[in-house]
Amino acid sequence: MSKILIAEDDDSLRTLLEVNFSARKHMVLAVADGEKALDAYKHFNPDGVILDIMLPGILGWDVCRAIRNTAGRNLPIILMSALYNKLEFRLDAQKAGATDVVAKPFDINEFAAYFEKLLKAVPAPSAGVQNAANPKLSATSMKYSTEKKVVIYFPDGAVINGITSALNPGGAGFNMTVAGGNKRMYVSYAAVLRVEVVDEF
Repeated sequence: MSKILIAEDDDSLRTLLEVNFSARKHMVLAVADGEKALDAYKHFNPDGVILDIMLPGILGWDVCRAIRNTAGRNLPIILMSALYNKLEFRLDAQKAGATDVVAKPFDINEFAAYFEKLLKAVPAPSAGVQNAANPKLSATSMKYSTEKKVVIYFPDGAVINGITSALNPGGAGFNMTVAGGNKRMYVSYAAVLRVEVVDEF
């Protein structure tokens, strides 16, 4: 079973995709706009993403670009568009890092089967890679934990303190609550300089 994030503002198509992939035993999270798609990606941690290009709020290729910058190359991201035949749409989709662009309307069974092939083609990390310590973590952070106070150092000089309920050294990142409030955020190891675990802020 894979986790699939779907962002489509057309209610009928969104429901069709959600029902079809759910029937194929996948875990599906479907949203209706680009902002919700980015927020959902941070918390849902999907194995594949399906985006309409013309999403309200944030366009699909901008969502794709933001996700690709965090997820790396292997995550399958499909952009859908009724304007697929326009060259500029295909070029923008490629620049955004889309795995492929699919024209609407499409046969739902063919589309689902194609997307499942993309999911299966993603190389599975070996046990050694999955459990390896992330170089962005300080030496005191190389342990699994139920809760840790962390200090995050960003390339632009920003420093954020937070509390995380799970810190996986072999993962892509982690969720945390920003210290001094209830704001939740996702921290990608690829986007930071260093993560340190501390006793006190």
